[in-house]
Amino acid sequence: MDDHSPFDAYLNPAFYQGTYHWCQRTQPIAPAHILLQYIAHHWLPASLVTAQSFRLSEHRHVEVYEFVLYNGLDTITVPVLANPIVRRVIHQFKLTVENRSAAYTAYDMDGELRL
Repeated sequence: MDDHSPFDAYLNPAFYQGTYHWCQRTQPIAPAHILLQYIAHHWLPASLVTAQSFRLSEHRHVEVYEFVLYNGLDTITVPVLANPIVRRVIHQFKLTVENRSAAYTAYDMDGELRL
């Protein structure tokens, strides 16, 4: 069976003509393509990924996966919203997910997102 899929194109550095900038200070949760961009440029995910659910309202919650990526001695932590691409990365790299969910409210009284 061939292990290649259309997803593999996203892990090829040639797919990224330019480099997308992501600043955790101004964007606390990265889009999934930022995670793929790091992986395509030879950053490797740690074997353990943490997942945490945040309640946005009574009937809505989001799940955030936090990846630690390594490139030589450099590390970066990339939090991303759960989606099929993120789940595919977890599956493809055979990563372990540790669920740290609790009854968190994602926003404080000032409306600031707290992670």
